[in-house]
Parts: sequence; C-alpha cells; structure tokens
Amino acid sequence: MTTPAPSTLTTARQFAADRTDAAGGASQRLLILGGLSGVAAGLLFFGVQAAIPWDHDLPLELPRWESVLGFWMILAVAPFAIGFAYTLSRLIAWERDGPFNQLGFVFAVVAFSILAVTQSFQNAVSVVLTDEMKADGSGPEAWDRIYAGLNALDLGTDLAWDLFLGLWLLCIGVAMYRHSRLGARWAIPALALVPLFLAFNVAATPDPPVVDLGPVIGMYSTALSAWLVWLGTRLSAAERPRTEGNHE
Repeated sequence: MTTPAPSTLTTARQFAADRTDAAGGASQRLLILGGLSGVAAGLLFFGVQAAIPWDHDLPLELPRWESVLGFWMILAVAPFAIGFAYTLSRLIAWERDGPFNQLGFVFAVVAFSILAVTQSFQNAVSVVLTDEMKADGSGPEAWDRIYAGLNALDLGTDLAWDLFLGLWLLCIGVAMYRHSRLGARWAIPALALVPLFLAFNVAATPDPPVVDLGPVIGMYSTALSAWLVWLGTRLSAAERPRTEGNHE
C-alpha cells in the first residue's frame, strides 16, 4: 500500500525539481529579473502619467525634451511587460504547463506589442502636429480635423490592445488557479477583472470606456511582479545553505 505524500512535501519536491530543471540558480534569477522587469513596467506606466501632464490636446504645452522623454518612457513599458509575462509563464510551466498558460503568453506578446504601436503612434502624432502648427503659425482649429482623423486609428488599436490584454488575464487566471505557489489569491482577482474590463470597452466602442480598469490591472500586475521578486529571493536564500553544505 502506497502512502500519499503530504501536499507540502509534494510542493517542496516540485520546486526542488524546478530548480534542477532550470540549471541551478537560473530559475531564481529569472524570477527576480522578470519580477523587476514587471515592476519597472508598472513604475514607467504610472510614473510618466504622474510626472508628465500629457493630455494630447493640440498644441502640446510641454517642452520638446519632456515630450520626447515621455514618448520613450511609455514606449519602454511594452518590452518590460513582456519580460514579466514570460517569467510568469515559466513559473507556471515549471509546475503545471498547459494550453491556457501557453496561449496566455502569446496573448501577452500580442497585447504589449499593440500597446507599443498604439503609444508610439499616439505620441508621435501629437508631437509632429504640434511642430507643424508652430512652423505654420496657424491656430489649433486648422489641425483639429487632421488630429481627429489620425486619432481614430489610435482608438482602433487601443481596442485591440484591450482585447488581447483581457484574454491574457483570462488565460493566466485559469492557469494560476491550481498552482501551488500562485493559486486562487492571484487567479481570482485576474479572473474577476476580465468580464468588467471587456464589458466596459465593448459598451463604449469605439471610444475609450467611461470606467477605465487599465490602472487597476496595472496595479495588480505590478504587485504580482513584486511578489515574483520576493519568491525568487526566498528560493535563492533557501538554496544557498544547501549549496554550501554540498561543498563541505
């Protein structure tokens, strides 16, 4: 008769296997670096909105250097966020990989790539049209229709970004639910946000939603990123005495 192993022992064995599978301390380093990448994405996302009053009304009432700085700060959110999404997918895969986890990462890459295109287009149009207005010497009325037409493209790509962001949250929420380290505490908030987030966007199409849950999702992702850093640091600390003991 086989005695079932306690769940805590199973978890410990699983994460010992994770560390072996990730070639020593590579898994811990990935968790720390990926978590820091997500924290950086969150700080850039919220920092640029707080530090640079970018309202996109023409002409931009900002020094050019500040406009360019804001352009690159918000654009940098995408690669940092993809790094975080990759790390999260690897953490899930070390224990229980599956189609939801794999699709989730694909949706994340698509979502944050669209975000980069949307933000670069949105910000470049504002900067370029402001420069043209100043060179031409005409008032903003002459440029409002041009700006409105170009901004319609941005509204379309923004909806695509919201769609794939929602699909990413849905997939990782399902994938995290039965994970021993992530579990319901991280899965349920993600799953709870999805229907409201998509419903508000569909109801307001093609305009931005009246209730924007994007900042809430940003805070959730930043908190999860910080937790990844904590987990990687904890696993590294647990591994160090074992490694030192093996050398004695």
